[in-house]
Amino acid sequence: MASYQAGTPATASMASRRRLLQVAAMGAVGSAVGALLTACGAGGAPSTASTGAATTLAAANGSGTTATSQAATTSAPAATTASAPAVTTTATSATTSAVPSTTAQAVAGKAPATIEVLMRGAEAQATDVKQAADIFNKNFAGTYQATTAFEPGDYIKKLLTLMASDTMPDVFYINAEQASSFAVKGAFYNLNSMAAEDPVTQQYWPQLLDESKFQGKLFGLPKDFSPYVVWANLDRFKQAGVDVPKAGWTWDDYARISQTLTQPASGGNNLPYYGSYVLTASWIPWVWQNGGALFTSDYTKVTLDATPAVDAIQFLADLMNKSKVALRSDDLSHSKQTIYQWFGSGHIAMWPMGRWAVPQLRALKDVNWQALPLPQGKVAANISLQSGPAVSATTKNAKASWEFLKVWTGPQGEQLNISSGDAVPPLNSPAIKAAFLAATPPSTQSNQVFYDTIPIGRVLPSHGGMDWLAISQVTEPELGHVWLGQETAQEAVQKIVPKLQYLLAQQK
Repeated sequence: MASYQAGTPATASMASRRRLLQVAAMGAVGSAVGALLTACGAGGAPSTASTGAATTLAAANGSGTTATSQAATTSAPAATTASAPAVTTTATSATTSAVPSTTAQAVAGKAPATIEVLMRGAEAQATDVKQAADIFNKNFAGTYQATTAFEPGDYIKKLLTLMASDTMPDVFYINAEQASSFAVKGAFYNLNSMAAEDPVTQQYWPQLLDESKFQGKLFGLPKDFSPYVVWANLDRFKQAGVDVPKAGWTWDDYARISQTLTQPASGGNNLPYYGSYVLTASWIPWVWQNGGALFTSDYTKVTLDATPAVDAIQFLADLMNKSKVALRSDDLSHSKQTIYQWFGSGHIAMWPMGRWAVPQLRALKDVNWQALPLPQGKVAANISLQSGPAVSATTKNAKASWEFLKVWTGPQGEQLNISSGDAVPPLNSPAIKAAFLAATPPSTQSNQVFYDTIPIGRVLPSHGGMDWLAISQVTEPELGHVWLGQETAQEAVQKIVPKLQYLLAQQK
């Protein structure tokens, strides 16, 4: 059962108990994974760089864990920005983080309440949180003050260490798919009462706001969002005389177009042309689109061995190993070129990826590119990779922390997102939407593709202390064999399912 701090300081006894519970809880998932690998027999890791796929998706979404070369190239330089029209933040009080003048005035003789904010990622993310703090400190001068800290390395390990030592920051950034494992450890402050009295929550897309809740309790606000799209090199399509697909294209279209755009290396050019590149850590949306799922809706049974899931995984593997129309991640790493170099030169024509690729795509010179929706399967589905700031259960300044969340994720903070291009603003505001759509490249039509996916977005599976990273530690080693053509999807899932079922049983 999740534990939330409702606003009263904990006593020393309560703090000691919480510390013990946190330490015990922190080892639960890791111990369960280790036990199930011993009990069920851990599969041997593939012999190439694709074995790092277990952390690729989390790294792409910014968890800070070690990743394969394909994920290591997704960190955007802070300096690469596009000109975006300024967002008007004074239209209505419900869509602005501006502070009433009576609130922002300093209390005579009293120092401002100070909060600490922890962020992770690359240099661009460090710059983002510092700029948000500058805005907040200006808005609340003399009343509240925010300081920032940054973890460029193993962010989850950092958070767990801080929890164990009762030194959590007031505000910390978290991915939606990792939130449940922290919620069951009592990491979050319950923001429901503040949200109920504040109309600001009405400005977020409801689907994205729901992802910042656990068992009905709001723990933060959404800041960054992205689904997967297919980035298309339009120059390569034109060179090959292939029409760019439109919304509604299918898996069969994707395979056929990839085949047409694939050419072997010739002459002095030692790189072949591939129609596509399979982001192997992004297999779950394909399973959903084929009518499959990783678990039953009540999380009582693993269903990855059902035919729709197996067929979806095999479809991706066949693009790489059977028809050979998609570059494999191990071949990418051996080429000593980044995915951006392959894509920019047209040697990869289509690349399923998220919004965070935009800053480096903008840095490509003389390349025409745009976003396409994912090809459609039997079911309309895409992934919803949402992340944002949460308030720690141990904060002594909950009100200040809440106000910081509103600034960082509100119109002023989201202007930073729009300028950098690396995420989709979670605000359902006409002014924000207009500014995002107008921030090019990519084209306005491409930017709209991201908004179009919101109704069909799904969060990565998690249950209790079993978050997506714990799940990936089980799935990715075996799926790595599939991506290399060393196993069929059926063979791999037969090994994965009992291990996942064991892990699932530990959450009851």
